[in-house]
Amino acid sequence: MDADGDGSPQTQCTSASPGSVSGRAADCDDNDPARSPLLDERNFFGDDGFGDFIDNDCDGIADDGLPRLVGSAEIVITENRKRNRGHEHDDDDDSSSSSSSSSSSSSSSSSSSSSSSSSDSKFDATSVSVRLTVENIGSGPATGVVVKGTIALPAGARFVDRVFGDSTFSVRIDTDGDFLWTQETIPAGTKAVINIEIALRSIRDARDIRVVAAITETDGFTPHVVFTSI
Repeated sequence: MDADGDGSPQTQCTSASPGSVSGRAADCDDNDPARSPLLDERNFFGDDGFGDFIDNDCDGIADDGLPRLVGSAEIVITENRKRNRGHEHDDDDDSSSSSSSSSSSSSSSSSSSSSSSSSDSKFDATSVSVRLTVENIGSGPATGVVVKGTIALPAGARFVDRVFGDSTFSVRIDTDGDFLWTQETIPAGTKAVINIEIALRSIRDARDIRVVAAITETDGFTPHVVFTSI
């Protein structure tokens, strides 16, 4: 008997003739045609494009072998120098070191910091990074990952590097702040991180940076993942 008509019987008959429906592996839910041992999890994309959180192939694991990507963005202070009687010094309270990025939670990113001066500010040089993270919380690798977005800068700010990367990833930013990040692969259970460094006139300008980003492509999938802000 095959109540849902998906080609898998309610119970398997071991004495059935070869090729018959009753001789196939039993259906795990004979009332749901979207669940059958004959189905492939990759054909059920769900809302985010990476599976529907249902065990479609009846192996006891939902979305097994599929990647699931989530993205986040944050602003990280990388350098903040003040004037001190005509001399610059690092403000240790407001500074942190910048990291690079790659697809296994280590990273590779933009290079050295740069300074710009402002006569009406106590800060002679401030650098921040827009840190973008894509994490693979699924059980399969993600390849050919593409992130697109826009970074809007306050007046007087500039990108330190518009093009950077290595053999595993690349980042390109145009004059309007539109960027393209391509990542070769993100294995299951790991994350890829990039730091887009920005030179500001003042640390106060960091609050005016606006980031919009989304994962738009992944090999074999059509993702619908918008980055969250931290």
